[in-house]
Amino acid sequence: NYDIYVMDADGGSQTRLTDNSDLDISPAWSPDGTEIAFASLRDHIVNIYVMDADGGNQTRLTGNRTLVDNPAWSPDGTRIAFEFRHDTWEIYSIRIK
Repeated sequence: NYDIYVMDADGGSQTRLTDNSDLDISPAWSPDGTEIAFASLRDHIVNIYVMDADGGNQTRLTGNRTLVDNPAWSPDGTRIAFEFRHDTWEIYSIRIK
């Protein structure tokens, strides 16, 4: 399994934020530190999700039938850019706020 955790800088106080039987990868903190975007393999499809910093309110943002990965927040926190694989890799962004 690949899950997403947060911990202190010294490695202490580990807290698991996701508990998925497949992959949860590529976490990216929002600029204000309240949310985390990540890629997740669920139901045999990788999509971009966002969750609260404590792991709550996990929400799927994309509905792809192909590979997406590496979410990155815009500086103002209103958009998330990500890689999208069709025939070639492309960069997309979606407005979330």
